[in-house]
Amino acid sequence: MKYTIVLVEDEINLNNLIKTYLENAGYNVISFYNGASAMENIDTDAHLWILDIMLPDEINGYDIIKKIRENNIIY
Repeated sequence: MKYTIVLVEDEINLNNLIKTYLENAGYNVISFYNGASAMENIDTDAHLWILDIMLPDEINGYDIIKKIRENNIIY
């Protein structure tokens, strides 16, 4: 089974670097460059979210994790 990781990082070079390393390690990676795009896809079936806390738009990493917790049951 291939695990899915969602990566939210606004620095494009860093986002691409992390994505490349994770894909080379065998993970399926879905990346976003801003909080708004991540929030639009909050229902993505992911095993792990990697969040940048300080994003350039009005939505930050804390807002995203709050929404993830509202939409999912965490055990």
